[in-house]
Amino acid sequence: MDPTAKSGGDGRWDRPLGLAAAVFVLITVGLMCLFPVRSDDIFMHLELGRRFFHEGGIPEVDPFLFSIPNYHWQVIHEWASHLVAYGIFAIGGWNALITTKAVLILAMAATPMLVARRARHMAWVVPPVVLIASGAACQRFIERSSLVSDCFTTIVVAIVLSDRRGAARLKYFLPLLFAIWVNFHPGFYPGLAVCLIALLFRLRRPRETETRRFAGCVVASALACFLNPRAWQGVIYPLRPIVDHTWDVHRRFNMEWLPTLDPRNQAGLMAVFFLVLVGLSILLLIVRRREKPWIHAALLAVFGYLGLSAIRFLPTAAYALATIAADLCNGEPHVATATSIRSRTLISRIAAGITTLVAVSIGVKIMIAGYAPSHAARRLGGGLETNAHPIHAAQFLDSIGLSSNLFNQHGYGAYLAWQWHGRRKLFSHGFVDDLDFFGRNYLGASSSPAEFARIVREFRLGAFLLKPARVTRDSGPALHRFLLNDPEWTLVYAQPDGMVFLRECPENADAFRKIDALPPNR
Repeated sequence: MDPTAKSGGDGRWDRPLGLAAAVFVLITVGLMCLFPVRSDDIFMHLELGRRFFHEGGIPEVDPFLFSIPNYHWQVIHEWASHLVAYGIFAIGGWNALITTKAVLILAMAATPMLVARRARHMAWVVPPVVLIASGAACQRFIERSSLVSDCFTTIVVAIVLSDRRGAARLKYFLPLLFAIWVNFHPGFYPGLAVCLIALLFRLRRPRETETRRFAGCVVASALACFLNPRAWQGVIYPLRPIVDHTWDVHRRFNMEWLPTLDPRNQAGLMAVFFLVLVGLSILLLIVRRREKPWIHAALLAVFGYLGLSAIRFLPTAAYALATIAADLCNGEPHVATATSIRSRTLISRIAAGITTLVAVSIGVKIMIAGYAPSHAARRLGGGLETNAHPIHAAQFLDSIGLSSNLFNQHGYGAYLAWQWHGRRKLFSHGFVDDLDFFGRNYLGASSSPAEFARIVREFRLGAFLLKPARVTRDSGPALHRFLLNDPEWTLVYAQPDGMVFLRECPENADAFRKIDALPPNR
């Protein structure tokens, strides 16, 4: 007689407990997403979507910069993100964008659970793995088009692994997925890599019908990436960070491009969560070693490296690893006795209860006090995070009628483009791909007093809008100190959303008169 028949070994015994753990984990992940908009990129998506619907197209030449005349930028490759983001915003405002972001992230979190839905004896592993993956990824839970790549990569991993276990029809969705993907975000290469790895393992049996069909789907998926406005240029664009040495500037100075374990990026617990996730995945590989899960090992190596390479790839890697771990849980135990089943049943029940308790505790903590993935606290709510964007600083510059050239903080550029619609030109923004300019002229302004003076002179700067900082003449960020120590410059605005410095020059004479007329507590 089958020992599982009386002992509940089919996995049905713990369905309520397992379901509770899964549901509360997903609720907690959802709560981690519901905070006011902090992303800067979303404003450029909205502005370009607005221009498309109101003016009939997305401009080929950047309409926001004065610093790089006639700059042909590369925003068209994300045209669908611009249109969809603006459409969602037009329907429901900021809260609709936050909700859409949460849906994408919850889709990623739910995918491993769907992959392991038939797991009998190790299903209890999946909810805590998803919770750990969410802890690793949470810094990137912001409104950016990269979430599409994170989500689609997770789905591709799920399709490829499910196809090996008999869900053969899912692979026919791959070409359509890539055709959509390439027009939302250029992060489709990890998905193609997953497909290629799976194909290489299938080529051991090249004459099988399923191998030929899968190969056809992979080829069709690669060709689907050419279905974008730039055709082959849109396909090779994502390779630029690999072949273009100027991207070294991003890797050295842009926090999201720093290696995950680099102490400068303040990854903290997120890096720990990711390492734990990698360790759990390796442990599952060892447990399932008799099944020879070589494809899982190959994918683990790819996404382990990707997640450690830069913090911006943590969501992609974390949820992909969670999906790989979930598929490893689908295997059967090598010994199925009544005693072993009872032991697994007890362990599963305890694990499901602990996972539920932890998820509920985290969720309650988020509802009461929020959470802080790095240096910026997030609290449950909607709308805009006012201190994260120069909302009042931009209004101040409007009130004084600034007419001289403005050097703006790089992370403020997209918001200012959205707020001013190009009426007041900018020095930089997050969609500038000219990294020689970024390194020499944006970062150069902070490198030395001589370079600061050169940039002021060369670009005829009359104002600086920078992020707030604690600064004195001897301490604080270099650029703030240069301005504070230069008698030509005056700090005229200092609030939680920004600091404005004006230069004593004829172009600013009217602005200074208006400042003098403002009330003292402006």
